[in-house]
Amino acid sequence: MATTLHIPQKKTKLWISLLGAICFVSMGFFILSKPQSKDSWAPIIGWASILFFGLTGVLSIKKLLDTRPALIINDKGIWDNTTFMQVGLISWHSITKITHQKVVNNHFIFIHTKDPEVYLNKVSGISLRILRKNQQGFGTPFTINGNGVRYNITQLHQLLESEWEKHRK
Repeated sequence: MATTLHIPQKKTKLWISLLGAICFVSMGFFILSKPQSKDSWAPIIGWASILFFGLTGVLSIKKLLDTRPALIINDKGIWDNTTFMQVGLISWHSITKITHQKVVNNHFIFIHTKDPEVYLNKVSGISLRILRKNQQGFGTPFTINGNGVRYNITQLHQLLESEWEKHRK
């Protein structure tokens, strides 16, 4: 591949997430606006709803405003922008295999690397914890969710494997 391929983001689920967040934040405020007894759990539920779904809404808006492509594929490797846990360019030389699997009605492409720690050292906090959970559950921290890309996931898997075969040496 002499040129760079940009795979666009699919934002349908982000819009659904944002709408759900707005509903739950509104319900949280509604719960807090009603008079409560001293031993009621309602204020805790109201604040938890506002905080959790407020953060979900903010992250959804941030991703909706992101105009970068979901994936950038070039002769150096894969730049994954499908999630908030970005590790930068994953070089073809560090990839050991690329697999495709359906997990609970979602299609994923798993990118296995020689030394995931090289990439994991680039992230911290909750992103690092999520990537480590991915590594425990799937054998690799690097996943591409088919719901995040506007491209047929099977064809994308074939494209990535083809490019990896060309450039990995």
